[in-house]
Amino acid sequence: MINDARFGLRLLRKSPGFAAVAVLTLALGVGANAAIFSVVHAVVLRPLPFREPDRLLVFVTSRSDSSAPSAASGSVTSTSLPDFDDWREQSASFDGLGLLSGWTFNLTGREVPERIYGARVSGSLFPVLAAKPLVGRTIEPDDDRSGRAEVAVLSYGLWQRLFGGDPRIIGQPMMMEGRPHLVIGVMPPGFHFPDTDTELWSAIKDNMSGMPRDGRFMVTAGRLKPGVSLATAQAELDTISARLADAYPLSNRGWRTRLVTARDALVADVKPAMFLLLGAVGLVLLIACANLSNLLLARVAARTRESAIRLALGATRGRIVSQMLAENLVVALIGGAVGVVFAFAATRTLVSLGPSDIPRLAETRVDATVLLFAFVVSLSAGAAPAVVPALKASRANLQPSLKEGSGHAGGGVAHRAGAVLIVAEVALAVTLAVAGGLLLRSFAAITAVSPGFDARSVLSLKVFLTPPRYRTIASGKAFVRDALDRIATVPGVDAVATVSHLPLGDPSSTLRFEIEGRPFGADEVPTTAYRAISPSYFDVLKIPLLRGRALIDANNESSQYVVVINDTMARRSFADRDPIGQRIRWARSDEDRRWLTIVGVVADVRSTGLDRGEGPAVYAHYTQRLFTWLRWTTFTVRTHGEPLQYATPIRRALASVDPNQPVYQIAPLEQVLSQSVATRRFNTLLLDLFAGLALLLAAVGVYGTIGYWVAQRTREIGVRMALGATRGAIASMVVGKSAALTGLGVAIGIGLAAATTRLLATLLFQVSPVDPLTFAVVGALVTAVGIGAAYLPARRAARLDPVEVIRSS
Repeated sequence: MINDARFGLRLLRKSPGFAAVAVLTLALGVGANAAIFSVVHAVVLRPLPFREPDRLLVFVTSRSDSSAPSAASGSVTSTSLPDFDDWREQSASFDGLGLLSGWTFNLTGREVPERIYGARVSGSLFPVLAAKPLVGRTIEPDDDRSGRAEVAVLSYGLWQRLFGGDPRIIGQPMMMEGRPHLVIGVMPPGFHFPDTDTELWSAIKDNMSGMPRDGRFMVTAGRLKPGVSLATAQAELDTISARLADAYPLSNRGWRTRLVTARDALVADVKPAMFLLLGAVGLVLLIACANLSNLLLARVAARTRESAIRLALGATRGRIVSQMLAENLVVALIGGAVGVVFAFAATRTLVSLGPSDIPRLAETRVDATVLLFAFVVSLSAGAAPAVVPALKASRANLQPSLKEGSGHAGGGVAHRAGAVLIVAEVALAVTLAVAGGLLLRSFAAITAVSPGFDARSVLSLKVFLTPPRYRTIASGKAFVRDALDRIATVPGVDAVATVSHLPLGDPSSTLRFEIEGRPFGADEVPTTAYRAISPSYFDVLKIPLLRGRALIDANNESSQYVVVINDTMARRSFADRDPIGQRIRWARSDEDRRWLTIVGVVADVRSTGLDRGEGPAVYAHYTQRLFTWLRWTTFTVRTHGEPLQYATPIRRALASVDPNQPVYQIAPLEQVLSQSVATRRFNTLLLDLFAGLALLLAAVGVYGTIGYWVAQRTREIGVRMALGATRGAIASMVVGKSAALTGLGVAIGIGLAAATTRLLATLLFQVSPVDPLTFAVVGALVTAVGIGAAYLPARRAARLDPVEVIRSS
């Protein structure tokens, strides 16, 4: 085998053209597959870095009538504190349950205040995760108790960034939320929960006390006991949930909690797209293999006489096959090595281009697993295309082959096999191009959707008001009022407003409400999104007022409490009457239940996604908000010209109100809008890139096959021309051959696409999986490419000199 490999290397040196095309073809196929596999492995396949990760489950709650729950970017809206307490007391399937709530920590006591993404956790969470610290200790159940010192556990990255990895920080205080927190531990590199943005963990203590049963915004994790199956635990949880629904119908009836592994919860939203991309790049590899097989068939046909001589001199057919396979494995290994180099560069590009909401994308590496994958793919891609050519070489007919001096013996068989491969290549390319076209049309449709507001020349920036300074509603209102006044004085600012939940940037808070004079049963209480705003909000974002009036400055805590609703709420809840003047109130018994008068109706805003319709929404004056838990807000600032140029003066204006208040996520609203479709853009870009690569490889294959066909029929073409065939007729014959092969491939590909694109249904928006326009355009495009690929062979055939051809043959 080693001698065969050496012989193969010598042959490659003698055929640099063949070697370059074969190696590049394999490198593109292997490199693309290795790059995408590295992403899929990091995001979907790699186990979470916990002990026995398959026993680590997450509780995911959804409406009973909704589809399967999902987790976006690793943040799972799971449960309320009262439900968690009941699950922990009544369940016997778990070694323990832990609770976590995403949190924002304002880090002060430094030159520049900083906002840290973190989590409030129960003392039982780290034992459930079976996570050990690198330095110090983790949060324990005793840390949850009131009166104990505030503690913090740092991520490895935060430890390095803030303290340079100094172990002496353990036991030292750091100022957060206006209070000292003792640093008690540092987690090892690679530890992230619930997502890679989380940099700090602190004890829940009394921060969540008094939360209502329908306040579902926490993550519950549990570790199954040994011997307990997921199905058994789910059955037990269903029983507990039924009891809670009977006991608390207003908050629990109509909800279901499912158990999923932590990894599945993390990647639920991105898993289909990840496997779609892996399948797409697999088709590219198949096309590359078909191209390589075509090259090898042509090479075998050219070496038929050589094989016949070796057989005549005593070489066995097995020896011929072995040598051919060894030669192609050399090509495969070289192509694979070049492909891995491509993969390293492509992986870095994918990570830099990838949206931030793909979990664990930043952990993508070309590691040992990816290299092993690339090695196996390289060997397979080198060996599989060589089998048929090797068998053909070993079955050379001695007498005709030895008599054939031109090296073209067996060319007819090679051409027929090549034609079959070209049809297959074109069919696969069409299938991939249709999928790419559907995603492209879907992306165009979603970006054409109006968000319901004008994002141009608007800057958004967030603050999170935390205790002790902003423990009361009044203190938070005072900060917002002063901040609005200061920002309005910044030169170049046209208008400023505040909103609690930025459209397309924040998940909405959903509350149950009652309508005066209209009683509802426990299963019928409607829900609405809630947004606290300043009166100028609709003007800043240019949201149209449909009827009634907007909020005004006079609507404050001393006046009648009023709200504005959106058009969807008006149509759903007040279809039989004018909503203006109607009154609603919140159904939660733990909140202020005063009646709120509807004074206006505004147009809908796509607040949760351009691909999602707007649900009911209520807008209240920020000074009339009733909720102690609403501590975050976003300032929206309409400016002259480019919004980002005002970021620094606006930040200074906010610092003049409170120098210890961090400001974060400063971004033009157009960027927020663009980011909302970033994952769709990423998937569309990659799939269309692979479709383009597949089309390129198919075009190269058509060119090579038609060129080989012309070379095999040089004498025939010369005779035809000698008998009177025009150069145009010869060119038409060659182009017609290409059109026939391409047309057959397109027809088969259209059929394959029609059968498979239904798998894309969940990824499409306002586009049918069998959209006729996409199929027609792709069919025409691929046909044109196939015919265009025959241009050079047709031109070469038409320029043959019949006298020279006949004389040389």
